[in-house]
This record gives sequence, C-alpha cells and structure tokens, in this order.
Amino acid sequence: MKGKIVGLFLIALIGGLAGGFGLSYIIYQPQVQNLQNTTNNLQNQVTNLNSTLQGLLNTSGAGANNQVQVSGTVQETQTNSIVFLNAETIGNSSAPRITTSSLIVNSQYSVILLGGHSYLVTLFYSTGDQLFESYTIYVPLGVTTFTANF
Repeated sequence: MKGKIVGLFLIALIGGLAGGFGLSYIIYQPQVQNLQNTTNNLQNQVTNLNSTLQGLLNTSGAGANNQVQVSGTVQETQTNSIVFLNAETIGNSSAPRITTSSLIVNSQYSVILLGGHSYLVTLFYSTGDQLFESYTIYVPLGVTTFTANF
C-alpha cells in the first residue's frame, strides 16, 4: 500500500512538474518572442543609424558622400531661419532623421544636404507669433551645388 502511495506521489509530482513547465511555456513564450522581436528591431535601427553616422562622419564638405551645397534666396523679408527635414522620415520611424537648419541673412541661406532625398522646408518668421511656411524640394544626386529660392 505504501509503495502504491509513493508511486502515485511520484507520478503526481512528475505530472505536476511537466504541467507547470508546459503552462509557464504557454504563458511566457509570447512575451519572450515579443522581446526578441523588439531587440531585433532595435538592433536594425542601431545598424541603420551607425551607417548614417559613418556616412556623415566620413565627409569633408559638398560633393563628398552625395553632399550638396544648397543655397538660395528667401523673398519673404520677415523670415529669420530655414529648416530642412528629410521627407522620408515622415510616417516612417525607421528612416534616419536628417534635420539641417540655417539662419537667413540678407534674404540668403546656405546649407549642406544629402543628394537623392526630398526635404520638407520650413521658413520661420522673426515676428513673435510663430507663423511659418512649408515647401518640399528634391535635392538631386550627382551635383555639388543646388539653388532653391523661396
């Protein structure tokens, strides 16, 4: 009788351990998978950012690594700064965000941008009411200078 109780106890113990392991696997596996996916996405974003950073660090002015000297005239006399944001980042959080700005002096500006990208251009006014105007431009590949007047 004692042998049957011990045997029954061992079977229950093994069954309980197996059931507990199986239940914990079912409960925690989706969370582990989600963490692995998140880690992989973060690693991809870091790789993309490192590539972009290396491309920016290995430059020496217009013409290097598709850099283009963009300059022009702003007709609105009350503007005091111009900001360029690469349009690929709008609605795409994985795209590297490139933001460049310049002061507008005597209605002129000059910045270095990467060719082959579209940019959202925002003009900020010097009046204190934060009014602005926005434009979109495409900076072509294969050129060292580009003129965009607003």
